[in-house]
Amino acid sequence: MKKLSRFVQICFLALFVVLFLKTRYPFKDEMGIEFFFRLSPLLPIVDVVQNYALNIDLLIPGVLIVAITYLFGRFFCSWICPLGALLDLFSWLFKPFSLIKPFPAISTAFLRKIPAFLLMFSIFTAALHTSFWAFFDPISITLRFFTLIFFPIFSYFGTKIINFSRSFQPLEEITSSIVRYWEKLVLPEGINHVSDFHSVVFLLVIIFGLEFFSRRFWCRYVCPSGCFLGLISKSAYSGIQINSSCVSCGQCVEKCPMGAIEKDISEKALQINRSLCTLCFDCIYRCPPNVRALDFSKKTAETFNESSSAFTRRDFLRSISASIAAFGLTKIVQKNPSEKAFFIRPPGAIPEEEFLEKCIKCMACVRMCKSNGSCLQPSPIKTDILELWTPVAVMRTGYCEYNCNLCGQICPTQAIKPLQLEKKQKLSIGKAVFETTLCIPYSRGEDCLVCEEHCPVPQKAIKFRERKIKTKNGTKTIKRPYVDYSLCIGCGICEHKCPLPSRPGIYITSDKAD
Repeated sequence: MKKLSRFVQICFLALFVVLFLKTRYPFKDEMGIEFFFRLSPLLPIVDVVQNYALNIDLLIPGVLIVAITYLFGRFFCSWICPLGALLDLFSWLFKPFSLIKPFPAISTAFLRKIPAFLLMFSIFTAALHTSFWAFFDPISITLRFFTLIFFPIFSYFGTKIINFSRSFQPLEEITSSIVRYWEKLVLPEGINHVSDFHSVVFLLVIIFGLEFFSRRFWCRYVCPSGCFLGLISKSAYSGIQINSSCVSCGQCVEKCPMGAIEKDISEKALQINRSLCTLCFDCIYRCPPNVRALDFSKKTAETFNESSSAFTRRDFLRSISASIAAFGLTKIVQKNPSEKAFFIRPPGAIPEEEFLEKCIKCMACVRMCKSNGSCLQPSPIKTDILELWTPVAVMRTGYCEYNCNLCGQICPTQAIKPLQLEKKQKLSIGKAVFETTLCIPYSRGEDCLVCEEHCPVPQKAIKFRERKIKTKNGTKTIKRPYVDYSLCIGCGICEHKCPLPSRPGIYITSDKAD
């Protein structure tokens, strides 16, 4: 059974990587990375609480996961969850450096209350139309790591290694084959570059760093999705059982990555905390063959004594208070209109307040955009904590490709609405504005046609007026550009292609956007 669980876990992690690579331009009627979000156990609940309506596309996979959990237990965390797979891989690679020591009983009891608190916090803040839960969603976290850290590093060093190997003549034929597959299957868009990734690196260091102190620390003591499945698995029809042949050798206790096996109060027997057991079967594998005290079968009447870590009525009231306080803090912060002027959302994005409610900060749209245009980047906090890791257009790093509408197709929560290409090409996400103190025709008195040449709108949203100016050699006629706001859609290619090396002579603002 252990080999089966590991095999399934590896398959799902491989599927996550494959779907991640397939989430790129061109993308048409394919299964993308949003498949994993449909398996999220918490997303359907949050969606119902936020919208007071049932989304069948999200509800059916969520109900299926819950039903399987009720039958067998908390399988999702060790069989499907990509973050759990990465944590297991990390622990296996860095096992010699582990600092794992048993936590004091008091600390363990306190830590075990945190996931339940975060679960209540996630649901109550969702009812208040905020998306705090997305900061803790394991699938969103994993996709953030892949989009902003793992894949950019992989693409950079992989390309460098391949280019370096090309210099060796004996390897030329082999290298050429590798390059063809690399450019076709792995990296057709070239080296990935991202901005504002430091906060995600900080999150990665915390989550993986805690593995040195306790296996699956995030899954045990933080993850609200795992807590939700753990609550269901308490009543699961079947699970791992400890029979009377147990000699309390403690090998299963030592090897359980979730700390789900503990001695009861009398310390005469072992018990399994079903809310923590993720069916990895490490305990069955480690149980001495001559004992075989563990097996998977229909659940018996035994229960785990967890009164010391139970979520009390006081804890419940605290979670409500914290939810209200968090909601209030996002509303009392002074809003700066000048900051919002450069906060440009993707085409099809719903109104800002609703966008912050629905966006789960998964970076799927950023991943898609990196393969075609590259304007979408993770946002820092400007005026609201909920803005962190939401997608914004940064035109100096890229532009909104005129013939692309894929960000709306890949969004799992429809924070970005899917648009027909014809409609998207007429939708304005912002307007171009000339900075006359920098623009070459205005500041230097020299012709520059770059922005007009790259404008993708058929009628050209950037036009010219001829002006005569005085120079030290007399007068000359130059073409000064201006924006036809009835045609400009704010795609940002003019800002991106502006030849000025630092600040551009033209920029996009969200003012006057549709």
